[in-house]
Amino acid sequence: MQTSLTQTKSGVSKKYLVFGLLLFSCGAIANYIYFNSLDPTKNGELNGPFVEQVKNFPPLLLIAFPLIFAPIIEEFAFRGWLMSTVTRKIISVVLVVFYVQSAFQSLLLSVIVFLLLILFLFKVGKYFFAVNVIFTSLLFSSVHIQNFNDPFITFAALTQLFGVGLILSFITCRFGIVYAIILHAINNTIAFLPFILVSNSDQELVFEGETYSATLTPVSIFNVGESNTYDYTDSISITNNLTEIAVALAPFETDMIYTSPSINLAHFKLKVYPTLNLAIDPTLLFMDYLRVNKISSDTLQKAAFTLERVSNFQYQPGEEPTYKTSLFSLVQQIRNKYDIPLWIPTDLNDSIYTIDISTISMSNFDDFRNYLERKQGLRIHDPNQIELKEVCFKRQKN
Repeated sequence: MQTSLTQTKSGVSKKYLVFGLLLFSCGAIANYIYFNSLDPTKNGELNGPFVEQVKNFPPLLLIAFPLIFAPIIEEFAFRGWLMSTVTRKIISVVLVVFYVQSAFQSLLLSVIVFLLLILFLFKVGKYFFAVNVIFTSLLFSSVHIQNFNDPFITFAALTQLFGVGLILSFITCRFGIVYAIILHAINNTIAFLPFILVSNSDQELVFEGETYSATLTPVSIFNVGESNTYDYTDSISITNNLTEIAVALAPFETDMIYTSPSINLAHFKLKVYPTLNLAIDPTLLFMDYLRVNKISSDTLQKAAFTLERVSNFQYQPGEEPTYKTSLFSLVQQIRNKYDIPLWIPTDLNDSIYTIDISTISMSNFDDFRNYLERKQGLRIHDPNQIELKEVCFKRQKN
């Protein structure tokens, strides 16, 4: 059985390579034309379901995953069966089913894929070899569907990835899986460059307003661990990508949240100092920052959680260490930590609350919500009729 498969592999047709290159080129050209036909204000940002999942990864992990881990794991999954041995085929089947389940969250689909792989992957002969190459390349393409949210881009990208799958299958057969991994990593590196590159100059940017002077300096993504400071009477220091800095500078609104759904690994340090012994005007700084960095936004309506005070509540101090915070600051912390759209009435006073320090580590939102109602007299209702505005920042194309 192994000899038959080896003979089939050694005679693998260059048609796989040619057809793969054709599909790859068609998908790449279609994507290029489509991107350049977009409204310039909507170009230059990468977003989608996949981005939402990885945008908060540490920079090193964000680079290592697509450039190192993904090529190795995906090649053993979708091309590992070409290495002949039964053990490697079993590993390939398990990994492919795992990818399918992760991408589509469908147990039925995963079972169907598993049965088809068992049915065909262990067969030999030119017919079964061709079926397996095409089928695994289609699976390789389809599990990346979550990376995109535009219908045309999805179709073009999946066509391109199907071509990549055929090319890598040919490379694995002719030269070995190590060469396929290297080529896969090179392809991912090229595709990942927009995440890292930034369209503006890498020189320091200086701008100022009536109450402040500011500098925006590029920093290495390997040196972005320092904490941010927000003292509008002394200085402000924020390190992040450009749209995330805009989110950090945005003023608190009871019925509005600010987000940055795109991703860019080009990081900057914003340093702001007051002038003429005046406190920094946060609204003026925010508007100037958006203008000089050519950041625009889209506004959406979003169903919101709502917060209200429990009537006749009496606070009872406990034995846990505590810290004091304003209601508005608490709401902002809840929005950021649990990534929820939380709306509060405009007539709520900015009261001071004493919060147990242990609540900072509560990862479960329901646990935190129960604590808030029981210990602070603040009730969070599930989304119902109330909506708030979600302002999504994005870079404009130069």
